[in-house]
Amino acid sequence: MKSLLFAALFSVLLFSSGLARADEYSFSFSTDPVGCTFTGTCSTVTQGSGIFTTGAPVVSSAYGVSFPVSPILAMSGQFDGSATTLATPAGSVAGALFVQSPSNTLAIFQGFPIVFTADGLTWGLFNTDGLGPPGTATFIEQSIGGVWQPGIQPVDVNIVAVPEPETFGMALFALMAVVAAMGFKRNPVPQSRGFKL
Repeated sequence: MKSLLFAALFSVLLFSSGLARADEYSFSFSTDPVGCTFTGTCSTVTQGSGIFTTGAPVVSSAYGVSFPVSPILAMSGQFDGSATTLATPAGSVAGALFVQSPSNTLAIFQGFPIVFTADGLTWGLFNTDGLGPPGTATFIEQSIGGVWQPGIQPVDVNIVAVPEPETFGMALFALMAVVAAMGFKRNPVPQSRGFKL
């Protein structure tokens, strides 16, 4: 009985650990007041949110690093109330996400902007890694005719993995196995006593 309970608990832990292995990531960003004080370039309040869809993590010379990054394949959501669409320029390397160390948090990969359109305009989310004080490394900037314009706006970005639906189902199944095992232990099947003739 203990081995059954242990197996069920192990299943819950195993499937729960898979919750972060999604290829969809919820993002949100808004004007970063600390960064605005540093750059002095914030003239309006900016905010956006939505979903990034990425490919499988890759180690590619295109990104110039020896650790895996996840290229962004699609983007949906809103920027200042207007719908967004990923718009990686032809021939360009797509923006990507990576896991920062030692905080183990997700971030936009440095040097490769996430380019998108909103309300007919083109924008880019950049991680400049070190341009500003700690916590102010991400900026949004407008592109006109393929040229990034002056007036970068610091933004505070939050990116979180979206659990895959089937993972919820597996975790629920494992949890039900735990409950069933506990109930089975509390209510053992009565032993048959047989009949004497």
